[in-house]
Amino acid sequence: MVGPRLSFTAQRSLQHDGTIDFNNNEREKYLTVEYPDWQTAFHMVPQIFSVTENRIEGDIKGDDAELQVYRRLHELGKDRREPMFVIHNFKFNEKVGRDEEIKRCQGQFDFVIVSKKHGVIFMEVKAVSKHKRRAKSFKAAVSQINKGRKALCEYLKNKDSEELDSEELDKVISQNPAFVVTPNCTRGTMAMDAIDVGCFKENCKDGSSFRDWWNENIGCLTSSGLDDETYKGLLTRFVGRRCSNKPMGSLVDDTTKDVLQLFNSKQLAI
Repeated sequence: MVGPRLSFTAQRSLQHDGTIDFNNNEREKYLTVEYPDWQTAFHMVPQIFSVTENRIEGDIKGDDAELQVYRRLHELGKDRREPMFVIHNFKFNEKVGRDEEIKRCQGQFDFVIVSKKHGVIFMEVKAVSKHKRRAKSFKAAVSQINKGRKALCEYLKNKDSEELDSEELDKVISQNPAFVVTPNCTRGTMAMDAIDVGCFKENCKDGSSFRDWWNENIGCLTSSGLDDETYKGLLTRFVGRRCSNKPMGSLVDDTTKDVLQLFNSKQLAI
């Protein structure tokens, strides 16, 4: 099976065109080499919060909101010490459909959480701060979640795998929860038909509040109990797609918490 074709500025020779094919075996090797503790540990991917390139004002607000959520997820993972990977800005670009009906489904998830205990969890972050704009933001976020879920299910279907069952992976994706997170806007009293449960300003104000929210909305769910094989397969797909970008190592992770507390997204962009 052939994976995505990636370009590099460093070439093996003058004749080499700077591209490398990454197949599933290389992605799996990347996972086991760069994250040898993948079965038991928590990781943020990437280990340092990354801001939007060439940002405009709207991007700055969005990055600040995502940084708040990144902090809360980082604190949660370190506190719970469960096998879990949090992937920030997971991009997708998949073919959806068959024959003449094939279309491209493109976009990204703000956060994809792959938990050995709870399966796959999606989070879309919106920087909205006013209640009158919240309904529109929720609707847009839910649309993005549904589109991304469809694309990721299609991605899993299209990848031949002798180890993993495609229908089981589809179930892992479709039956796991998704949340719209608005760290700048309180819950309020307005009914929201777009989604059953959100995560709001009062839930993101500190690590304790976010931990309580997690326990009430995710920790209480019946565990999907992913076995090592399925968990590894999901990580190979979600984390292995970044195999062209080497993580900076455990030293970065040890200092990440302090760095995140000291700077906002504008300062991190410098």
